[in-house]
Amino acid sequence: MQMPKRVLVAFVVIAGSLAAQTPTIGGIVNGASGIPPGAPHSAIAEGAIFVVYGTNLGAAPPVGQAANSAPLPLSLTGFAGTTVTVTVNGMTLPAPILYTTPTQVSAIMPSAAPAGTGTVTVTYKGKSATNPVKVLVSDFGASNLRTVTGFETAALTFGTNENELVTILDSAAPGDILVLFGTGLGPSIGDIDTVYPLQGNLGTTPLVYVGGVLAPEVSYYGRTPIYPGLDEIIFTVPPGVPMGCHVSIIVETSNLGVPIVSNGPDTAMSATHHTPCTDPVDAFPPALLASTENSNVLSVSLTENQSYVPSTPGAAPPTTPAVTDTYQVLATQFTPTTLFDLQFLLVEATQGQGNCLPGFVPASAPSLGLPPGVYLDAGKSITLTPPSGAPFMLPEASPGVYLGKDSAGFPAGTWSLSAPGGTGAGPLNFQFPIPQPVSWTNRASVMSTPIDPTKGLTITWSGGDGVNGYVDIQSFAANTTGAFLFGFDCSAPISAGSFTIPPEVLLRMPTGVGAAATLQVSTFSYPFTVAPVTGFTAVANLSHIETVVPIVYQ
Repeated sequence: MQMPKRVLVAFVVIAGSLAAQTPTIGGIVNGASGIPPGAPHSAIAEGAIFVVYGTNLGAAPPVGQAANSAPLPLSLTGFAGTTVTVTVNGMTLPAPILYTTPTQVSAIMPSAAPAGTGTVTVTYKGKSATNPVKVLVSDFGASNLRTVTGFETAALTFGTNENELVTILDSAAPGDILVLFGTGLGPSIGDIDTVYPLQGNLGTTPLVYVGGVLAPEVSYYGRTPIYPGLDEIIFTVPPGVPMGCHVSIIVETSNLGVPIVSNGPDTAMSATHHTPCTDPVDAFPPALLASTENSNVLSVSLTENQSYVPSTPGAAPPTTPAVTDTYQVLATQFTPTTLFDLQFLLVEATQGQGNCLPGFVPASAPSLGLPPGVYLDAGKSITLTPPSGAPFMLPEASPGVYLGKDSAGFPAGTWSLSAPGGTGAGPLNFQFPIPQPVSWTNRASVMSTPIDPTKGLTITWSGGDGVNGYVDIQSFAANTTGAFLFGFDCSAPISAGSFTIPPEVLLRMPTGVGAAATLQVSTFSYPFTVAPVTGFTAVANLSHIETVVPIVYQ
């Protein structure tokens, strides 16, 4: 679950100026998944914990603190001056409040609320704001920890294994019985939301997919005994799950016979439980991440983008792609903490058929910028020498940062990098590979045929370096408001020749031409780290060649 208390302190000093102002509501989301409105799985289930975001919604601490014990506040006087009501199909019900701050209010969707489209009204000190809401019988959100890229990761909050949190240092294994926490399985037994909930399964048995593999048993799916609105799903890890640090967990529930899927936090899987996971697609080796010393890292990222996306929305795709080449070399010193954080920005899905990491990002998000660290001057420029053609220089944009861009395309093969050295690093002279890109063999049909999410989607390819490369598959589509892009990331060895994106991943994607969906197939080499270079703890090679096409989810 998201932890609301961590945001409370920030609002103490401004509470007085907000108290008399009219509330505003910016959005309503599931309290576990945080999925923004306008996506297929963004409704609030009967009996689910939800969060209202906005301004002037309630009191700051210590008055507007969390309601830490049952029974929860449920009356016309509300909690700390705030009341929340829900109106659907002409029925208006009060919603039990969990906590308030000036910018957030968390409450429980009344289990007795009917399914349908309605409104949520937040009233604080006599002034109100109303916002649309869609209520379903079931729409489960799994607890998660999202990276700044929006992709859910870290497995620190999804649940437990033998009363221990599942993490990259304490992984689960096939046959383990795990507890997944979240909210949204459905209305509580007896439609009671303010006291410790009655135990029992809710609705039909959910399907739990671990890395694309269906769990063989779900032994419990209902409220926890400890708090209203909080659900738990107890399931068995299936045999055949991918082994690695980024294995997705996706729950499919039935909403009056219509399947609806959850978000997909990832978890760590190993052959032996309670051991650290390892993953060949991680950017840095475990020994480096475990170091207590600062690390000097040289990252090389050469990207060729071949885009078939038309410049005008709705126009026919071009017959030949537009090519954009970007060149980035960074010489950076990281602390153990900043390197660990950077690792999660570079997360790739553990390789395994059907294993994809879902997520969302703001559509107008600014560039993430350069990773936080101390940048090391390696000279006024560096020289890149391709396997064919003339060498060229990248100028130093700032100490330790070397950038360039063109549209000529570049060859795969073994490249060389050299630099004269500067006050922080060098001289440099080493080689790194850019893998031969695969040929995306069903690209044309994927572009021309609307994708039915219920049937899955298979991507096929040929060629490439089957020994040292892998294929990365990504897709993004805009929600109905256009404010967010929903997407997923999958990876497979080149030797596999194909990858099938399963329905439980595709059902999350916004549909229709207006979603402006794209699908991207890229070719990377691994391991990411190449041979050591004097003065650097590691050299990360993130270079790749990618092809992106327009698609439609129907």
